[in-house]
Amino acid sequence: MPWEGRAGRPWASWSGRRRWLVLGAILLVVALGVAGLARARAERWRRTRLAIDETRRALAAFRREYGRCPGSLEELVRAGRPGRRWLREPPRDGWGRLLYVRCPGHFDPDDADVLSAGPDGDFFDAENVR
Repeated sequence: MPWEGRAGRPWASWSGRRRWLVLGAILLVVALGVAGLARARAERWRRTRLAIDETRRALAAFRREYGRCPGSLEELVRAGRPGRRWLREPPRDGWGRLLYVRCPGHFDPDDADVLSAGPDGDFFDAENVR
């Protein structure tokens, strides 16, 4: 009987070409998923670097105008004078966490330290973004 030969081999009814098409489609979906994840990761790093650069520029402008470091990030966000703000909102990295700002900086006392904890959110590892 025809059904007796296929009981233990479900792939036996598929031709070689159909089997390779299904495997190829699965591999394509996996590859597209991995590429999408890599693209999302790169976008987060890009947004983090942009936020750090924007915060550094805002700190430099604040220091030029007032001759001192801001007391907090909120001082950069709210208007010092009517219509004058250095940042529209508190700076966040690509993962949605607030940036760490220290002014004057620990690494360079004439500048400010602006850091992101990176993808894992931990400042105590090597994936921090400066």
